[in-house]
This record gives sequence, structure tokens and C-alpha cells, in this order.
Amino acid sequence: MDLHKIVGTGPGRRITKEDVLAYTGNPPPVEQEQSLAPQHPDEEIIAITGIRKVTFENISKSVATAAQVTSTTEVDLTELIRLRQEILAGWERYHGVRPTLNAFFVKAVALALREHPLLNSSVQGDRLVLKKYYHIGLAVTVGEDLVVPVVRHADSLSVLEIAKRIAVLVEKARQNALTPEDMSGGTFTISNVGPYQVQVFTPVIVQPQNAILGIGATTQRPVVRDGQIVIRDVANLCLTYDHRVIQGASAARFRITLKDLLEHPLSLLG
Repeated sequence: MDLHKIVGTGPGRRITKEDVLAYTGNPPPVEQEQSLAPQHPDEEIIAITGIRKVTFENISKSVATAAQVTSTTEVDLTELIRLRQEILAGWERYHGVRPTLNAFFVKAVALALREHPLLNSSVQGDRLVLKKYYHIGLAVTVGEDLVVPVVRHADSLSVLEIAKRIAVLVEKARQNALTPEDMSGGTFTISNVGPYQVQVFTPVIVQPQNAILGIGATTQRPVVRDGQIVIRDVANLCLTYDHRVIQGASAARFRITLKDLLEHPLSLLG
């Protein structure tokens, strides 16, 4: 083999193994794109595309970016559930909408964020941006996918208006008709997994937000009230926040405010 006839492609035009193989007519095998065919007869391959790919990328970015911590507070929802039951028939008859608990959760979160603006923020480089508008995202499961439509300016809407807005967004989600505007601009997100009988979990922050509230299933539990043991409807508020910019005390104060609002639900209708 005449090495003088081989054109080197390595550093300083050095001859590499690949150069020799190419000269002798035996180029290295081209790496093939990974086959989507299952490697086992009992396996099924599902391509990560569409909404699933967006979710995959967003969650990966969130976990890699934020120092996420979750803390939990119990909340007594007995009075809220009772209030919802009292207004249920009237709202359906006169307004054509069911007063879901999520409507109250969105309103309460928006009001609590006004008192604790650090939770309604985002990080931009070396700056912390406090947002004076309250666009609350609500995680909605559609089949095996997850979408997060946004209720804009939730602090200035009534619970009834929020309920109507949620009904429209949920229906659009089921019809796969949500627009980019419906799902953009959120400043804080709520993930209510109560219908799935999950009591405690660690929701992942939706970037570029700095916090997310998870709400667990409501269960009847014995609670001490005025020295007596009574059965109450209790759920867990699971708050995940970015510990780089939100300290534990700030997160705790937010949960205390939110707990007070939810345990005195008439204040949400005022």
C-alpha cells in the first residue's frame, strides 16, 4: 500500500483508520438510524411525537433547570364542598354551568398569589420577574396526554366566570381544538389529581414559571375541632417551587393563605 496516495483527513492531515479503509475500498459502516421495530415480539413501539413530545421536552427542561422542592399542607374542604352543593342546581339552571371545585381553586390561587408575588414569577437570566397579572394554568388530561390551558386574569374574574371559562377550555381540549393562545402565558399552574385517587404527589414546575400547586384527592378523615373528633373532607395541597428563588418560609406563607381562603369559601364569592 502506497501511503503517499492516501489523503489524510486527521489533524495536520494525518492519515486515519477511516482514510485507509476508504482507500482500500472498505469504508466504515454508516451508522443506521435506530429502527422503530420492536426488539421483542411482546413489545410495542410508540413514537414520541405531537403533544407527548412537547410534554417530554418541557418536563426534561424543567427538571434540568430548577431546584424543585415539594411541601404539603392539609386543607379542610368540608365547607367548600357544602357550598358547591348548595349553588349547584342554581348555577346549572340559570347559568348553564356546573360549579366545579377547580373554579374555586383557580380563584383562591389567584388571590393568594396577589399576597405572595414571589410565587407568581419567572427567572430571566440573572433577574427575577414578578408578574402583576395572574394567568392560571389548569392541567387537563386528554387520553394519555396532558395539556395546560390558561385562565387569564383569574384574580379579576368571579368564580362563575372562571367556571364558564374552564368549561370552554376543557371542551376544546377534548375536541383537540385548543389554540396556542389558550395554552400560553401562564404564570402559575394547578394540577388536580383528586379524580385519580392520588393523595400526595410532586408536580413538576411548568417552565418558565417558578411554582406549581398539586391538589390531592379529598378523603374523609377524623379531625379535632373544639376538643371533639369529627369527620371532615380533607385534601393535601402539594406545592412545588424553585428553591433557587423561593425559600421554604415564603412557600409556607403562600400555602397558609391559600388554606385559609379555601376553608372560608364564601370569601371567594364576594
